[in-house]
Amino acid sequence: MGRGTDLSLAAARRAFHVVSSYWPLFSTPEQTAIDGWLASLQQASLEQAGLEGIESDTSPRLEISRGQLLCCFGTGSLARLLPERILRSDTHPFLRQASDSSGAPISPILRQQMIADLRRWQQVFSHLPDFDEAVQPSELSLESVAPDPFGRGRNPWSAEAAGRQLLTDFPISEDWGALIDPLEAFVRAHGAGPSQGCVAFRLEGSGGQALLQPIEEFAAFDLDWLEGNEKRISVLERNTRYLLDGYHAHNCLVWGPRGCGKSSVIRGLITRYWEGGLRGVEVPHRSYQYLPQLFDLVRGRRERFIAVLDNIAMERTDPYTRMLSVALDGGLE
Repeated sequence: MGRGTDLSLAAARRAFHVVSSYWPLFSTPEQTAIDGWLASLQQASLEQAGLEGIESDTSPRLEISRGQLLCCFGTGSLARLLPERILRSDTHPFLRQASDSSGAPISPILRQQMIADLRRWQQVFSHLPDFDEAVQPSELSLESVAPDPFGRGRNPWSAEAAGRQLLTDFPISEDWGALIDPLEAFVRAHGAGPSQGCVAFRLEGSGGQALLQPIEEFAAFDLDWLEGNEKRISVLERNTRYLLDGYHAHNCLVWGPRGCGKSSVIRGLITRYWEGGLRGVEVPHRSYQYLPQLFDLVRGRRERFIAVLDNIAMERTDPYTRMLSVALDGGLE
């Protein structure tokens, strides 16, 4: 350590405070622990520059800071955790626009801001410890993977393979700002935040507000596995292609006894057309009241959504059924 190290640590702390103020990748306790670690490193550097025989890596202050990091993150590679948080984040405006826009170019100003912020995080990254050097980037997972019936080890829409490549690129890159193009491509292909790598959602509500809850264990299904209803399936498939191509698509009623493949048809359509932007939204009976808000949640997104209302009750006295009736009848919108 020396004067150059001290300046580097001071710059890293400033970068951490700036970027965390509007792009937080860590919780408040985690941020406190990381800041304490950087501060301890900086203080140890100052002591070593002024006094002979000080071993800063064994100083009590550093040991306390290391213990705080261990309490927050446990054993493993804290430095490698930072790129993973970047890939899963949806709080930066650049990532939100890449994920939610309809393929439109991102503002150059926003792009330059993202490059600067990636470089700030790289300054922090260079001073974070590895508690377990045995942990490799290939062992880190971005998501839980549902069973794959096609035998490829992961669902076709999984973000895991592309994510692992980026997790390998971050630690060896000399300039994280140069990774903005592959990062943008990754987010455009797989989304950002909790919905990353998800092709199906559940409409839920809390406090009167609707939200799309990702269904992480949505399993792929080959539409060709269903036999005996080819003509009916072709009608649904043609209607789905109209939806994806921007034409008028009809609401559909699918009926039959339990186990005949009604839900599997939907899974099969999403599996076949997910690359074209098809997504599914399961609407439980309790969430009928949030149907009007569902339109707001999906409007303006580049994906196309099929809302699935399973086991519709037809009781006239059921308030949720009346809400469904109003939604299906339509209004001015």
